[in-house]
Amino acid sequence: LFVCLIALSGSINFAKEIPLKVFAKPATYKNMRISPTGKYLAFTYEEGTEVKLGIVNRLTKKPTASFEFGDNRHVTNFTWLTDERIGMTVQTIIGWLDGTQAKTHWNVANADGSNRFTIWDHLNFGSMVMLDKLESDPDYVLAIKRQWSDGGKAKLYRINISKSDGRFGKSSGKYIDDSPPAAAHTEPGIVG
Repeated sequence: LFVCLIALSGSINFAKEIPLKVFAKPATYKNMRISPTGKYLAFTYEEGTEVKLGIVNRLTKKPTASFEFGDNRHVTNFTWLTDERIGMTVQTIIGWLDGTQAKTHWNVANADGSNRFTIWDHLNFGSMVMLDKLESDPDYVLAIKRQWSDGGKAKLYRINISKSDGRFGKSSGKYIDDSPPAAAHTEPGIVG
């Protein structure tokens, strides 16, 4: 039996060893998300010092849009807001520990690249986080907005993701009138 195993092992082709550099290469695509209807595939990819967002039509396999924001600007997150509309968070990243201001922008655009504008940017002296898509009103999303002038207290905010109000291509939005009273932003789980 031992002699048979040795004879067989000589005839088996072992897999070729994969070079280490294959595992050390940066990923071609970083993140991918399929649109709600499955029509589009959005993905981030590196090019030079940038991380860009691309969109392809899944049926035709043809690109419909590519979004770039300049040197050292990275699409750090993105989400499908509707079947045809995507939102993306863009930040300046030179190195994770270099102390550079992130200069965060929240941008929206159609899957074909049209109707692109900024909803929120770092010049607003605050922060914004999207909470939910409003299924009953697909032109809007619900977000939490923390403004420096309000002492960093969180408030609910309704934002138009389909139409810019013309202020440097930014979207209009408004605080929710019946939003809960502001609470300390340091307490976990509290909205408002």
